[in-house]
Amino acid sequence: MKPLIVLVDDEEVAYCHYDSLLQDVFSVHWLGHRDLEAVVARGPDLFMINVPVNGFDGFEFARRLRSHPDFNGAPIVFTCEVATENVMDCVFAQSGDDLLIPRMGRVEILVRLQSKISLWRENRSLFRFGALKLDLKNLRAELGDSSLDLTLTEFKILKKLLRDHPRHVSREALTEFVWHGQVVMKGTLNTHLTNLRKKTRGWEFEITHSRPWGVCVQERVLAKTSLLPGSSPVA
Repeated sequence: MKPLIVLVDDEEVAYCHYDSLLQDVFSVHWLGHRDLEAVVARGPDLFMINVPVNGFDGFEFARRLRSHPDFNGAPIVFTCEVATENVMDCVFAQSGDDLLIPRMGRVEILVRLQSKISLWRENRSLFRFGALKLDLKNLRAELGDSSLDLTLTEFKILKKLLRDHPRHVSREALTEFVWHGQVVMKGTLNTHLTNLRKKTRGWEFEITHSRPWGVCVQERVLAKTSLLPGSSPVA
């Protein structure tokens, strides 16, 4: 699954431009500025917001986005036709993570976006995947309106899987991340994965194990229809 970028603009022109540039690496979803709730609910890896066009104030939208209680903290990158001094000042004032303009080359844009997403994934403390909310700072997990009683080990496992999503994590890498070189009995990881999967029943995503690639989080529809050869949900 490709990293998700939500592009906010009232015109489809910018979406078509960036979708054609990025579709091989990212999944780009287009929403208008009136769709704040839908934008937040997508929980993307990066927000792209087009700045003032046809009366749409992209900077005001960014302020509303950051103040939303369900904002996941992902990078906010602004786009515009021309990087005027006024636009640059507003980007810095809004603590924008970057500013893209159409004349930039595809490679430069890809590198900028990939670096922003990678840095955010490495340092994020709040994860929202569908109905699941994982707050690592306060060690809280919620699925919809219900709290999840996770052990510290389960928090660590889920953190690693969500942070590396959509990539697979090898069993060796997952074991090292959780136990840091300690001797772990055979079957220990499977036990924790099984318990974690039971506790997250009803979630739109599922923890799957694909040999020889490893463990990952997949949407349940995908988990049932497009698993890699030899893969199966963690039992």
